[in-house]
Amino acid sequence: MQGIDLTTLPATRAPADQLVFSEENHEGNVLRAVRTKTWKWIEANEGNPRGLAARELFRVESDRGETHNVVDQEPGTALELSRQAGALEAAAKSGKIGEARKAVISAEECEQLKQLGYVSGDDCSGTPAPH
Repeated sequence: MQGIDLTTLPATRAPADQLVFSEENHEGNVLRAVRTKTWKWIEANEGNPRGLAARELFRVESDRGETHNVVDQEPGTALELSRQAGALEAAAKSGKIGEARKAVISAEECEQLKQLGYVSGDDCSGTPAPH
């Protein structure tokens, strides 16, 4: 899925770009999470091998160690972040998040990418490259 420019300060980004979505599907652990400035929402599959709770919500500004699951005290926040996680996951799978843009890179940058194996053949012709 298309990402966002992480060099901009989160507070200056559009509201939808101020949260981070992540997911994991590894060795029987199926997780998805949404992180905002204030909250971290984590959903785990029932019976996961790590024994993680199915739903966790942490107020990260005051609980940096994420030791107090407040999902029961904040059901509205949990529901909204779960909804956002589902929407972001669906959008990521459909490939419809943002628009890919082309970036022009210098011949030197293109040659460096070629040496690293990201570009092959005559792709270093100075034409715009995918961003």
